[in-house]
Amino acid sequence: MDAILCQSGWREHNNHCYKLMRDKASWSTAKSMCKTIGASLVSITSSDENNFIKSFISKDSERAVWIGLRRNGESWKWADGSRFSYRNWHQGEPNDSFWNGGEDCANIYAKTGNNWANTVKWTRGKWEDSNCSKKNHFICKKAKDMTSQM
Repeated sequence: MDAILCQSGWREHNNHCYKLMRDKASWSTAKSMCKTIGASLVSITSSDENNFIKSFISKDSERAVWIGLRRNGESWKWADGSRFSYRNWHQGEPNDSFWNGGEDCANIYAKTGNNWANTVKWTRGKWEDSNCSKKNHFICKKAKDMTSQM
């Protein structure tokens, strides 16, 4: 009997498999690391998918986790080529803060909290733009595998 499965350690949702990678890497390195395992940095194409990802990113992990969204000129593009139609930016984002050396890559907040001065609040599941060289955990996404089961 044929079944479509996700490998051990991956989570299934709507014909895709997702894995939160505990390594910390820059956005470009994270993209390459996903590619080496036959995946892409995660694209998020609906609120349902965003809520699924929000449900498994660790509340006690780093503040933010890379997603596969990057600014190309004035527009944002998903690393896997998916259409950029759904957006879940945190209020005031993307802001391309020059204080951080420019912010052309996106991450998803893994938890809700405030900065040290209590002047900026972030909300779990919302997105922000960030400097691409920052090292974060990241999420890989791939289509389910077709395997034979006996």
